[in-house]
Amino acid sequence: MNEMTSRERLLAVLNKTMPDRIPISPRMSYWMRDYYGGSGYFELMKMRNEFSFDPIFQIDISPPNFPYTQFIDYSKFDDITVDMKSERKDRMLYVDRTIHTPKGILTDRMFYAPNDPIFGLGPNPEKAVGLVKTIDDLEKMAYLLPDPEKFCNSNFSLVDKALGDNGIVEVRPHSGVDHLLVDSLGFENALMMLYDDPELFKAALKMFHTYYKRCLIFALERGAKIIFESWYNCSLSAGWSPAVWREYFMPCIIEDAAITHSYGAYFHFYDDGKIMPLLDDFKQIKMDLLSTLCSKESGGDVDAVIIKEKLDKAVSLKGYVSLTKILMGTVKEVEEMTQYACEVLGKGGGYILGTSDSIRNGSPIENVRAFFETGRRYGKY
Repeated sequence: MNEMTSRERLLAVLNKTMPDRIPISPRMSYWMRDYYGGSGYFELMKMRNEFSFDPIFQIDISPPNFPYTQFIDYSKFDDITVDMKSERKDRMLYVDRTIHTPKGILTDRMFYAPNDPIFGLGPNPEKAVGLVKTIDDLEKMAYLLPDPEKFCNSNFSLVDKALGDNGIVEVRPHSGVDHLLVDSLGFENALMMLYDDPELFKAALKMFHTYYKRCLIFALERGAKIIFESWYNCSLSAGWSPAVWREYFMPCIIEDAAITHSYGAYFHFYDDGKIMPLLDDFKQIKMDLLSTLCSKESGGDVDAVIIKEKLDKAVSLKGYVSLTKILMGTVKEVEEMTQYACEVLGKGGGYILGTSDSIRNGSPIENVRAFFETGRRYGKY
């Protein structure tokens, strides 16, 4: 077989045909920011030149997730006004927000950690009180879902053209229905709402999924070739049961995959937690790519042998190598796990060598090199 370009190699896996070798495409934004000072296109090209791999470059065009993001440009909204007040406690900044809509007031509270490495690389703010507390709040939320036409950027097609044969761009049209749901209700409240107030839960899910589809179609109509969709806030690892996942979340995912395919694009489903009870469901969804295949040592439950047997030829796979192994393990341990992934998951094609999540900042350079070098060594067909 002739040597393929990175793009050809990745597309072969998505199309369920044999590539010349296993593509290598880890999640790596945290490590890139730490090592190169950024995680954009130019840093990606530096990393590709240094480590020789096949990047799937994710571009997030999400409009602001209003239930989560307090600091945005409110001038683009005609029907609301916003008041804020803040206070500091124990190094945290607490911000109370009051949003005035034509249907009434919404309030929330968040706290923000300082930009200090002890809180992680770019620590996320935490929701203390959610915006949605009763079903009456949903009609107010309708004013807070940003129009994709005003807030989303479609320049991803230019980046994909610039990337050319060196990889491929995937588009995340929104942070996700799961984010809107748990960020508006509060995580613990969302888990209990199905039992405490099922009508509110179902109405919120329907509203946010309807909105998400607007963002999805916006991306597809502007030429997105791969759609990245995550539901990790509604995953089994987040506390939801397989039965609840199938009844409430799976129908949304099936519809999103069908919409994506109707535009001739690929559907990449992301869950970096426990997934083994859902393998038959994944086949029913007809997703093209599944990541990140977290093993037990990474906090998931993936058995590489079983998932390969169950999904082979139906769903292409991506991921598996433990980010904690790369961060805290030895070179030998990284080599062994990467070799195992290539030999088990890569057998017969249908696999992109990757990681259980982004290679973390602080990962030793020798471990990062071991991952890529082992992938090239054992990824030959």
